[in-house]
Amino acid sequence: MVVTTRTAILQALSRPASGREIIALVAGRSHSRVRLHYGAVHPTLRTLEREGLVRGWTQRHGRGRPRRNYELTIAGVAEAARIRESLEALIAPASGASSSRTPAEMAKAIRGCEEISQLARVVQKGGARL
Repeated sequence: MVVTTRTAILQALSRPASGREIIALVAGRSHSRVRLHYGAVHPTLRTLEREGLVRGWTQRHGRGRPRRNYELTIAGVAEAARIRESLEALIAPASGASSSRTPAEMAKAIRGCEEISQLARVVQKGGARL
């Protein structure tokens, strides 16, 4: 299954969690079909934080290392809902007929939805005009 780290994180953050917990949440919810790489999660979280989709804070537990936790912002909740609706529309059969899309076609459509979402964020920030 092709899922971007960004999409998986936005869908997994239903509660505050650290990067390590996010990796475990995604693996657990997908029955280990989706595995995030540790080296991709933290850069993606920093990007999402800069975009205002997640809020991060550092928390120290006893004498252990401080741990960075993240939660969705209001904009992040809206973005996660938009992605979820797009995914559901891709997976749901049209007009009750069985879907004839191959997994590769569905993956391509998902990437297209994510590209549209990224362009929309650029426009919202006053960047490029469509």
